[in-house]
Amino acid sequence: MRDNDVYKGNYELKNDTLYFKYNDSIPKAGSKAIIQNGYVSYINGTYPESVQIKLNKIKQ
Repeated sequence: MRDNDVYKGNYELKNDTLYFKYNDSIPKAGSKAIIQNGYVSYINGTYPESVQIKLNKIKQ
């Protein structure tokens, strides 16, 4: 993780989709991502980005 690229905010989980609500700016990867096959994949940004899930502690 890069210290300069921290975007503070909250999220909402609906089914397999994460909706990020950022406090300030929205990263170029976007604010909406799907959880699929062990990855979080951003789907509405200016470029695609995926992050592998190593430890899952997300709870509804």
